[in-house]
Amino acid sequence: AWSHDLLPPPEQALFARLSVFAGGCSFEAAEAICSAAGGLEIDLLDGFESLVQKSLLRQEEDPAGDARFTMLQTIHEFAAEQLQEVPEAVELRLAHGEWFLALAASADWGDPSRETEWLDRLETELPNMRLAIAFYQDQGATGAAQTMLFAGDLAYFWWIRGHVAEGWRIVSRALEAPCAVEPVYRADALWGAAVLAEAQGDLEGAQTFHEESLALRRQIGDPEAVAKSLIGLGIIARLRGELKEARSLLEEALEGLKSETDASEAASVLLQLGLIRFLEGDYEGAEPELQASLDSFRRLRDDTGSANALQIYGLLSMATGDLLQAIERFEESLKLWRGLGNQQMIVSDLANLGEAHHLNGTLDEAESLLREALALSETLGDLEVRGFANSQLGLLSLDRGNTDRARELLIEGLRLRWQVGVRGAAADSLDALAEVTWRLGDVASAAELLDAANQLRAETGSARQPVYAKRYAGMMTAVGSHIPRTEASDVDTLIVNAIR
Repeated sequence: AWSHDLLPPPEQALFARLSVFAGGCSFEAAEAICSAAGGLEIDLLDGFESLVQKSLLRQEEDPAGDARFTMLQTIHEFAAEQLQEVPEAVELRLAHGEWFLALAASADWGDPSRETEWLDRLETELPNMRLAIAFYQDQGATGAAQTMLFAGDLAYFWWIRGHVAEGWRIVSRALEAPCAVEPVYRADALWGAAVLAEAQGDLEGAQTFHEESLALRRQIGDPEAVAKSLIGLGIIARLRGELKEARSLLEEALEGLKSETDASEAASVLLQLGLIRFLEGDYEGAEPELQASLDSFRRLRDDTGSANALQIYGLLSMATGDLLQAIERFEESLKLWRGLGNQQMIVSDLANLGEAHHLNGTLDEAESLLREALALSETLGDLEVRGFANSQLGLLSLDRGNTDRARELLIEGLRLRWQVGVRGAAADSLDALAEVTWRLGDVASAAELLDAANQLRAETGSARQPVYAKRYAGMMTAVGSHIPRTEASDVDTLIVNAIR
């Protein structure tokens, strides 16, 4: 307070106005927002320099190396008290909300080469984004449209950087609030809700949001946006084991991606089609599509696409038994994900690396990676990876001779996968649970579980990977004669009973 009282009135006014920011600000933002209410009788650059010299403001560097100005928490609280006393406070908060809404809208996700730059910038400004969103939420119906715009613009960022639960709360609240907004903005928010719902394991909700978004985008007549929704629906269908439906949706999406600006999305569709071939066991047919998509992503300097392609290429190498190449590809993919700060995919590749190391016989490294993946997936609320990590840790425990612990982990893995609805992946858990059940001496129950796994594979078209052929052959030798030869088992009932 003493230092503040010694400031000339124009510096006092600037000091108070700077408290409108949360977590600091760039000079560009301060120039636009602090001047918005008028009456600031000071050169802003001179004012900043003076406040820095008097230790009321600190100058730092943001991730891009640009100047950023912050206040210590106690100083910020005092400045905010001063702001409450001036009539322009509401006008400044409105200017703050409008400026950061414009910043969110300007994020150029269509240029893959700038994705990391934008992600880092939005991460730096996240406290200000939160403050702006809260300001509009507090306005009720008056601010509902702006909240929805934020929801559509930031959904991808929230997903990539692991702010899934926070993003979901904002998007769902925005969609529930009655407001008049152009269909294009509601469609974007619905797409964002779908992505965030999928990240939390709600495939049914994700499908509903994608379908609503698709209907609006067809009505608007935006082919690229329509394709984006079709890709989302194709991914949901693939995750649920509906591979024919997934292929149909993705091929329809590809038809709408004809321009040069759609090249990255087209490569993503090609990658997804290659992944479907992989899941069906057509490894020879999958490889050209994976390589073509990887080549396209590298040409476009699209690190997200390249990391995705390398990850799926790693899965192909692992499935066919080339474990060292699989590890190399997963590590390269993981490095890219870390550079992007993509928490959702970091956790996925940690789990993939864990599986590859397990198959390669490096069990300690496998356990460390899988436990790291499990911990991060719990933090992110990623049920799908939690199911995968538990299942792999169960197999690892089985190979170390701890059958009781293996059974616990495999049941939990199956429960999570069944809850999410990834039926093809659930077949993998059933295979492993059948093996541990056999080793515990219950041959009849093991045969039932194996039969259920086979039925799920027939239903979904998901092939058993060659790298697990030896394990499967061993089980078939032991329990194959006990598999029911009459009518098919009730898979759903059997699984529900197994995970109780």
